[in-house]
Amino acid sequence: MSARELVLSCFLAVFQPRGEMGLGDWMAANITLRPTENPGKPGAYDPGYTPLPARLLDEFFASADWDECHVQKSSQASLSFHTMGHLVRKIAEDPGNAMYVIDSDKEAKNISARLQSLLEDSPATRGIMIAAEDEITTLTFRLPGMNLWLTGAGSAGSLANKTATLGISDETDKHKSLRGEANTVDLLRSRLKEQTGAKLLTYSTPTIVTGQIHQEFLTGSRHKAFVPCPHCGEYQELVWERVKFGHCKDLTNEWDLPRVAVETYYECAHCTGKIHDFHKREMMAQGQWRPTNYRTVTGENGEDRLVPAWYPRRMSAHYSDLYSQNENVSFGRLALKFIAALKDPMKMRDFLQNHLGLPDQESIAEVTEDKILALRGPYRRQRPATAQDNAPIEADGQAIDPGTPIPIRPLFCALLADTQDENSKFTIQAFTRTGDQYVLDWGSCLELADLDDVMLRSVRWSVRNEDGTITSGEMPVSVAMIDEGGHRTYEVRQHAFARFPSVFTSRGSPGGSGSVVAIRDYRIRKDDELAPTMPVVVYDDNTFKRELYIRRIARFDAVKAAAYGQSRTWLPINLETEFTQELMKERLERDRDGRVRWNAPKGNDFGDTVKMGLILFSYISPELLRAEAAETEHL
Repeated sequence: MSARELVLSCFLAVFQPRGEMGLGDWMAANITLRPTENPGKPGAYDPGYTPLPARLLDEFFASADWDECHVQKSSQASLSFHTMGHLVRKIAEDPGNAMYVIDSDKEAKNISARLQSLLEDSPATRGIMIAAEDEITTLTFRLPGMNLWLTGAGSAGSLANKTATLGISDETDKHKSLRGEANTVDLLRSRLKEQTGAKLLTYSTPTIVTGQIHQEFLTGSRHKAFVPCPHCGEYQELVWERVKFGHCKDLTNEWDLPRVAVETYYECAHCTGKIHDFHKREMMAQGQWRPTNYRTVTGENGEDRLVPAWYPRRMSAHYSDLYSQNENVSFGRLALKFIAALKDPMKMRDFLQNHLGLPDQESIAEVTEDKILALRGPYRRQRPATAQDNAPIEADGQAIDPGTPIPIRPLFCALLADTQDENSKFTIQAFTRTGDQYVLDWGSCLELADLDDVMLRSVRWSVRNEDGTITSGEMPVSVAMIDEGGHRTYEVRQHAFARFPSVFTSRGSPGGSGSVVAIRDYRIRKDDELAPTMPVVVYDDNTFKRELYIRRIARFDAVKAAAYGQSRTWLPINLETEFTQELMKERLERDRDGRVRWNAPKGNDFGDTVKMGLILFSYISPELLRAEAAETEHL
């Protein structure tokens, strides 16, 4: 190709009118995936594999009704890839300045490299890239008729003096807020507002309900993908509640995981027919995006009608892995991930956000007395046979109620203590293999050494066998965890160090240390570099607060817990007011900026010890279960 022909081809590309072809079909003719882009499916783009994201972008960009589109999505929605496909098409057919903002400069460079590969390989833009070779840097593409700027959110202020007809915000909820600057979405809005026909596209895996992407989703059209049942043809949104795998259990009512992997199916909401993964391609090919954010108004004639409830010209959408044809997120594999998440609050959060495209329900959820009372089980509080200093004095010489056995054989029993300046409050708890937590008793001690006496206690249990006989026994309290927060940190460590590993300490922090539970070594004496160290359990405090106060108490659903085999917390039938009041003190509150935060109450020590039980189970149960399995196999 001569220089004249090359320049002419670029000139024609700038003024070529946009075709009527849908994005999916256009990408099939013009986009090739390198192995680095998609190791599992390299080669020509397959429009039947992920048709819904392409169709969503068509509805947004081809319509003059929408200025903005905000998508709350799962992590494998392929929306970034389809957005890059749209950019390639825009460069080829409808050039105009564009801005692409992602969560970091590192990710911006990754997007730049991926986009360059697509542009170089596409027959529609290969000539443009050759002509503009000297005008392309890592984060700036100067092309015929347009500039494309890519940046990390921390550097988004660099876009302040630029204008564009297209603004893209990728992984919006991960963008860092800079003091004194608008958030990314508002910054892009300001850069687009003076351009006629400008479009703003934002998308992200959601974080919490107060996060940017979920809030934008709520104020928009709330488009949902509706697909037809392969049996009855009725259209429906795919929701997790209709994924069925409860039949995949063995005779002991434990999950049969190999069966879950292959027998999980989706139940049609209309005909209850079984929908399998092999039905998806045909279903997705006929899928439709429909707005769902309507409100009902009554007309002058008394008839009700639906009218749009969304902010004018604001489209929004939700997309989950339930629509994906990727075998890594088949119905069966999603069910396996969900079962694993039942025992781990961090995994459940990951499942909701990254697979269902839903925010973590970190909302105002009040713990009330009736919700605590609903957790009571068929047993009475187990107390020492004789009165001790930490037990209330009974009137008229009445004997202390010793309580009744719990109806399960525990995996282990533990003492959990929260130490304050004046005393230590404790609970005795028992745990099942599946993560059920039984609170047996509670009390307080003046001295740490008094906890040693409490550790001599045993937990009584009694279970009914399949043949109707009763098996009973006692299990000793074998481990203790003491919170080392407050002003007595080193005193607590020294106490635990002399009794380690049956006694150890823990400390929490908001946001955690990179994982939900970790182990770190700390010195047992302050300002003594030669002092011995001991392992301390470090945990993400907010994660376990959500698990206890929101999922296990405020939003607990006994029917759902039973159906999914979800772990839960049990309390004795004879609760005391002091204990229930302390469980009610920790809660989420909304500050003046509208952000949701945990309050910082005093006198919630019993609640802290119940929370610590979940932390302890998360820390030691995997090793106990492995040891138990190894012993069973040996026998």
